[in-house]
Parts: sequence; structure tokens; C-alpha cells
Amino acid sequence: HAVAEPGERMRWEEALGEAQGRVDQGAPIAVITVDVDGLKEVNDTLGHDEGDALLRRCADVLRDHARTDDVLCRVGGDEFALLIPVGPALAAERAASLSKHFSALRSCRDHVAASVGCGTATPGRRVIDAVRDADSAMYLQKKARRDATLSRTINA
Repeated sequence: HAVAEPGERMRWEEALGEAQGRVDQGAPIAVITVDVDGLKEVNDTLGHDEGDALLRRCADVLRDHARTDDVLCRVGGDEFALLIPVGPALAAERAASLSKHFSALRSCRDHVAASVGCGTATPGRRVIDAVRDADSAMYLQKKARRDATLSRTINA
């Protein structure tokens, strides 16, 4: 599978353009975005070496889930994206599987999860809209996790 190394955002942009060509020819494309929850806290409390180790574990989880024709990229400090040539149902299954695996990540003593979002471009849609859908779903999951944590803290 194609893995764009950190800083290779241009490769991600090229992959999105290629994906749009496939969508325009009738093939669905899905985008899964992942935001590592708690990276700043790990860096601040345990140090940047632990933060880097956490990012490597996240990349390993993504690589383990990536298939030959997927494109994987670290698109930001604590954000990753996966471009996969599948339709909505399979994309949702793969996003749910990733979400489950990320929830098991641990950094030394702190539980660290990741927020995962998914979007799909089918013929007639733009791939960039699938990226936006995935980002929106990812941030909704992140907000729901934060709200649940805040609620538990207030009610404790």
C-alpha cells in the first residue's frame, strides 16, 4: 500500500486527485480520518519521546489496517488520513474497526484513544466533500468523547 511519510502532504493531494478520476469513472472512494486524542497531554506530561512513540503506534495500527490499494498519510501533527477504494458500507465497517483498535491504545499509564471519521464519494460527488464529511464525523466523535468525560467529571 502507498504510505505517504510525514510532510508528504503533496502526495496526499495527488492521491485525492487520482481518486476523483476514479469516482468520475464510476468507482466509489472512501476517506477515513483519524485524530489522536490526548497527544498534547502525553507530550506535556510524559515528554515528546512518549508522544512520538504514541504517533508511531497509531501509524502501526493504520498500516496494519491498510490494504494494498489504500493510501495512508499523516496529514497533520496528530492527524492521519486513509483513502480507500470502497463504498459506504465497507468504509463504515473499516472505520468502526479502526475506532475499536485505537480505543485500546495506551501511552505508558494514560489511556489514549483516537477519533475516527468516515466519508464517501460516489459517482456525482467530489472526493474533497468526502474528506470534509470524514473530518466532520471525526470532530463530532472527538466532541462526544470530550462531553462524556466532562459529564463524568461533573457528576463524580
